[in-house]
Amino acid sequence: MGRPVIRALVAALVLVLAGCGVVPRPSMDTAGADSFADDVRTARTLGEEFWTQQFRRLGRTYQPIEAFIPYAGDSGPDFVQLELQADCYAGGTLSALVGSGVLTAEAGDEEELLLSLAAAGDPTDDWFDPNAHGMAEQRQLAFAKGYRGGVDAC
Repeated sequence: MGRPVIRALVAALVLVLAGCGVVPRPSMDTAGADSFADDVRTARTLGEEFWTQQFRRLGRTYQPIEAFIPYAGDSGPDFVQLELQADCYAGGTLSALVGSGVLTAEAGDEEELLLSLAAAGDPTDDWFDPNAHGMAEQRQLAFAKGYRGGVDAC
């Protein structure tokens, strides 16, 4: 064997040995990442650090968000609110049609309507899903609000 081959083998052996057990494994410490709120804070911190570095490279100063309002989960994001408002308008419109005699309500219609709204509801208040319509109870309440108060209640 020539010297170049031996050097290549030694270099390969050094690389293999350097990669086996010499570099410590990443920490599996999950402290501070046990809840959704912790995940949001971590993501925000990482994002701010990233943009701070990018702006610094451009000779600028990054101004992070000062007032962060976390999602509380009680009313839903904008697209869910729009869907619930549509349910409210549907209730108000149906109420007006029944009240004016254009439509006639039959026995069992109310239960059928509530079951339909329940079936069309989302299983959770998933605020990341832009196709979310609101949970079954939210949809039923919005429809009932419109039905009782008319479209002006929406």
